[in-house]
Amino acid sequence: MVIASCKTFAEAEEEIFAGKATKLGEAIYEVVREGVKEALFRHDKLSADRPILTRLEERGIYLEDMVSTALELYVPVEGEVGREELKRRLEEKIKQECSDVNVALLLAAALHSEEEEIRKGRAGEAGEADAACIVADELIGIDIAEYIGGKKALFNFIYYDTRKPGILSRLGVFMDDAIGGLIAGCMSSILSRQ
Repeated sequence: MVIASCKTFAEAEEEIFAGKATKLGEAIYEVVREGVKEALFRHDKLSADRPILTRLEERGIYLEDMVSTALELYVPVEGEVGREELKRRLEEKIKQECSDVNVALLLAAALHSEEEEIRKGRAGEAGEADAACIVADELIGIDIAEYIGGKKALFNFIYYDTRKPGILSRLGVFMDDAIGGLIAGCMSSILSRQ
């Protein structure tokens, strides 16, 4: 790293510390943070505005896995569509909801929160019991479920959250609830219209 100044050495004020609490430290932090982010985007040929489904796929969370997870707990009722038709509708519904800015932002918040918890060493291993002090993960899941499927989706969310079928058992503290909320909301929305 290089630090440059337009002042001569004699004119410059001496900076003893350069942590994030100082103006110099804050400037260095911002330059490095933005530089690293831009370098990663360029290296991986990513754009900052890529769709949330793409971001999920980059972390091993695929549409097919979400659909199969949703169908694991599905119990058909007489008069409902067949399993293949439900699968097709669910794929479309997940794509549609992920294009909604509010759902995408909640999923992005869960992704970011999980990455922060992993970085800080508080998230534990994927599939482990959630830390009792963290409830924001459930709140994100509930918000996603209810936003998509209304109050009925809350009960569906609890069903998926407690049983953790399919991919939900392999996801971390925040993502199991966010994806569980997405699945619960979409299933509730689809099945309540029949």
